[in-house]
Amino acid sequence: MQQLLSEEGVRRESDCYAMQWTDFEDFKRKYDSRVNPASYSKRMSLWLLYESLGYLYKSGVIDLDTIDNIGTGFVLWDWLKFKPIIEEYRKTELGPTGLSNFEYLAKVIMRAKERSEPNARARYDWVEKTHRVVQ
Repeated sequence: MQQLLSEEGVRRESDCYAMQWTDFEDFKRKYDSRVNPASYSKRMSLWLLYESLGYLYKSGVIDLDTIDNIGTGFVLWDWLKFKPIIEEYRKTELGPTGLSNFEYLAKVIMRAKERSEPNARARYDWVEKTHRVVQ
C-alpha cells in the first residue's frame, strides 16, 4: 500500500489523472504502450495495484475499511476515468476478464459510498463525465 501513499505514488496518480483524450483512438495515439512507455508504466502500475487490492478484498484477506484508509477515492475515480479505455483493451490485449478485480472493487466502493453519502452518485457521475474526455 506504500506504493499508493508515498510521494511517488501520489505523483503517479496525479499524472494518470491528468491524462485527457477524446476517444479510444486518441488515447492510443497519446498513451498506448507502443508510443508512450512511461505513461503506460505509470498507468499499469496503478491498475495492477487496484487489481491486486480487488483480489485481496474478494478473497477476504483485507476488508473495505482497510482499503478505505489507503484511498478508496483513488480506486473509484480511476475506474470511472479509465473504464471505457479498459473495456476497449479487453477486446484486444487484456482479454474479457482483464482487470476484473479492479472493476469489482470499484463497484463495491461505489455501493458503499452511495449508502454513506447522500450525493455520491451525482458526484461520481460528474467525475465520470468531466474527468476523462477533452471537450
